Amino acid sequence: MQESKYFYNGIPLSKYCKDNNINISTIRSRIWKKKQNRKYKNYTEQEIVDMVIEAYGSGSIKYMYKGISLRQYCLDNGINLGTINSRINNLKKQNSKLTNDELVILAMEEFDNKNFRFFYHGIPLKTYCESHPEINYNTIRTYINREKSKNPKLSDEELIE
Repeated sequence: MQESKYFYNGIPLSKYCKDNNINISTIRSRIWKKKQNRKYKNYTEQEIVDMVIEAYGSGSIKYMYKGISLRQYCLDNGINLGTINSRINNLKKQNSKLTNDELVILAMEEFDNKNFRFFYHGIPLKTYCESHPEINYNTIRTYINREKSKNPKLSDEELIE
């Protein structure tokens, strides 16, 4: 039997990971990466192991929504996490004083409201384009944004008509 190289709280790391449903390969990879990083050159191997284990799981969840990780919420509800993360980053640039919780709520409320900006004959442009497959929403939106950058005084309605 192979002797354990790493331990956590006096327990062989492989046993600790198995008992706690943690992927040992992920942990070993993170340990190796930290050991290679100059930032951690003064850390002992044990300090790095402890840091990696303690950061794994709930400690590494950056965003929460409705009591679960934002990632899990998006998976459960068919929401594109990349879109929400992009919205969070944009909101953060606009107001750096907002907390992560506030940013997530704003990003998710925008998503829930579909954040429709452009309308055509009273219908969200995106919905209109979906019912008319010959019209590409992204092409129309790009055109509107380009024209708006040339002439910021134009209203969205003037550009669409």
